[in-house]
Amino acid sequence: MARELEEENIRELLRKFPKGLTIEEVSKKLSLNRTTAAKYLNSFVLTGQADMRTLGSAKLFYLTQRVPLTNVLSLSSDLILILDSDLFIQECNAAFLAYFKTGKEELKGTQLGQSPLAPHFSLREQSSIERALDGEGSALEVRFDLLDDGRFFKMKCIPLTFENGARAVGIILEDITEMKTYQRELEQRVKERTAEVVRAKDFAENLISTANAMIIGLDPKGNVTIFNKTAETVTGYTVREILGKNWFEIIVPKDRYPEAWEEFQRIAKAGLPKIFENPILTKSGSVRTISWNNNTIVEDGTIIATISFGIDITDKKHAEEQLRESQRALATLMGNLPGMAYRRRNDPKWTMEFVSEGCTDLTGYQPSDLIDNHTVAFVDLIHVQDQLLVRDQIQAAVRTRQKFQVMYRILTATGAGKWVWEQGFGVFSPTGDLLAIEGFIIDITDRKNAEEIVKKANKHVSLLTSITRHDIINQINSLKGYIGIIKKQNADEKIVDVLKKEEVIADMILRQIIFTRDYQNVGAEPPRWMPVKNTLDTILRTVDRGSIIIRIDTGELEIFADPLIEKVFFNLIDNSLRHGEHVTHIGISCEQDGRDLLLVYTDDGVGIPDGEKEMIFTRGFGKNTGYGLFLIREILSITGFSIHEDGIPGKGARFVIRIHPQSYRFSDRAGNNLSQ
Repeated sequence: MARELEEENIRELLRKFPKGLTIEEVSKKLSLNRTTAAKYLNSFVLTGQADMRTLGSAKLFYLTQRVPLTNVLSLSSDLILILDSDLFIQECNAAFLAYFKTGKEELKGTQLGQSPLAPHFSLREQSSIERALDGEGSALEVRFDLLDDGRFFKMKCIPLTFENGARAVGIILEDITEMKTYQRELEQRVKERTAEVVRAKDFAENLISTANAMIIGLDPKGNVTIFNKTAETVTGYTVREILGKNWFEIIVPKDRYPEAWEEFQRIAKAGLPKIFENPILTKSGSVRTISWNNNTIVEDGTIIATISFGIDITDKKHAEEQLRESQRALATLMGNLPGMAYRRRNDPKWTMEFVSEGCTDLTGYQPSDLIDNHTVAFVDLIHVQDQLLVRDQIQAAVRTRQKFQVMYRILTATGAGKWVWEQGFGVFSPTGDLLAIEGFIIDITDRKNAEEIVKKANKHVSLLTSITRHDIINQINSLKGYIGIIKKQNADEKIVDVLKKEEVIADMILRQIIFTRDYQNVGAEPPRWMPVKNTLDTILRTVDRGSIIIRIDTGELEIFADPLIEKVFFNLIDNSLRHGEHVTHIGISCEQDGRDLLLVYTDDGVGIPDGEKEMIFTRGFGKNTGYGLFLIREILSITGFSIHEDGIPGKGARFVIRIHPQSYRFSDRAGNNLSQ
């Protein structure tokens, strides 16, 4: 009570002196000690009951000029609630009533805890209100969840004093929803940005760590700040060994590689990123060549670091050197080859994309004359009578992706004729498209001339041999005639026996002479592609086979063989007819054995005894001349064919001719090569 009385006396005194009194003046007029007077006056200032102004060194205290409370409250857009010391609601503004959807008559004079507002104020908020009554103001963020309109408020609890000196508390609810929303959006953006930065940092660290390239960071002095795993692998140093050390003292010693140091200084000063190659020294002492892509890091206009991405190109450099050496060797080889290597398109003009230096000796034209048909197209050099045949042979091989070999005539730049031999093949893409034809062409004019000379000589020798053989046969036949006459005129058994032996000898000589007639033609003509079925059909028209059934099951098979292959088939059929005894069926067929082809001849005669299966191919062995099967093997061997007999004795003969892949093919009825 004494305190309240003293406070009321001070208020009454200040009313009498509206211009203000000092602490000393209040102390003297009310007989209070100075400390007590100062405490009361400062309390009035803090609670808003009084104001203070300075006049020189003195402080003047005067009562605050009051404005009716309801007028003040109506001016604010904030929500305002006034409570007395017992927490009874004394006043609130229209904004407060509108938000809580209530009327002033329902609130005024009601204690807060018993009012409709009670559910909205938690213990935390009520505690702040009670502390304000004790002179401790506070501010806190609140949200009225029961209303749940998503709004946020800043609740200020302000100590107040009524005019009668009674304590009170003012509650101001400042709507901070927009600020809160912005704050949350800002926090979310910060959070997202932070996450992006973390992800970018993690990505950068992972990239540096796992990149398949050396990543080196250097400060302006050349000290290492970044050194990734690939750098460790290439240099042999660990990151612990190299981080913080000077790059140009360990990895690229400036005294050994001054140009690298100069390049670094140029980049570090001028900031001009540049691709650069230089050797580095590894921990083992070996030297590796690195291709660098250099960049700078700039801060406030100053270059603070360089970062370089390096690829180890040592192996590439070695490969390039080997390639250059290989190209040099190839160029030397091409330049010294007695012929022309080429790459051309598969077009009607045989457009050349590349020809070797040997082109000049072969055709009389420079390589540049033939490339892209600049002066002349190569096809125009081919003799007009050979063009169609050569084209067909090459196209047939290209369609089946086989090598081809052709001989034809060309006309050189001087108009001279030459024979050439060409071998080549098609070059295909992985998808099967024909990209080009590559091959090699050589001059065989001298060989063809020599062959022609040999052919003429052989013709003369053959003619002479034929005449001589004809004369010998006539003489032997005359001798046999005289032997026959003597046998008839002489009855002496001893003489007749001698005459019989002479007759046998004469027959043997006659068979040998006849064999030379057949054997002299072996290999006389070059091998050619022979259609098996057509060849057999031609032979069968000259054979008296009686009722024997001959089945040909070879399809459109063609074999690359000596033209005397006809003699092979004829002798096999003739052997069946002569020695098979009871042959009724003969078959000729083919079957695959790996990449080889087996041409099989069978009959159902008496067959070949096991002990004679190899002997039958020996010269002179057999029941007739003894040369038939020997001649067959010789003819087949010219083109690399082999023959053996593996039939079952008593059930028939079975002759197997083995043909290698390059010597057989199948054609369709239009003559196109299907397989080989």
